[in-house]
Amino acid sequence: MVDTAFAILAIIVGSATVLVTLARSFGSNPREHWVPVPGRVVRSSIMWSGEGYQPDIAYRYVIDGIEYESSSVSPGISETSFRSLARKRAARYPEGADIIVYVNPANPSDALLETQIPQIGLLAFFVGGLLMIAVGAVRLAGW
Repeated sequence: MVDTAFAILAIIVGSATVLVTLARSFGSNPREHWVPVPGRVVRSSIMWSGEGYQPDIAYRYVIDGIEYESSSVSPGISETSFRSLARKRAARYPEGADIIVYVNPANPSDALLETQIPQIGLLAFFVGGLLMIAVGAVRLAGW
């Protein structure tokens, strides 16, 4: 009974994960309509968050004469177990560099440097969802 419940739950959660991942991959991105404005990187390094390495990037931009500062690079999780990957991502935004900042027109303090979710993250969720479906199917079949 517990094995059957686990199997069904794994199939449901795996299917939901696959469907959400596909929707995010091929669906519309609300950030597509954010306004590109010029900005400047004021800090660029990497840091340990306690769970992984991540780029530590801060930048400034001006909207309607008001200066804003943000440290959001992209939507989604930006942590990695590999220091070299975090360093490589931070290197794309060196301190002092002129950049394009994408700003939410409804809330100018909400900004990103990249509007797309990194595809490797979506791939990991997709594969994880498929594995959950497979484990559930195997358990349900009684193998």
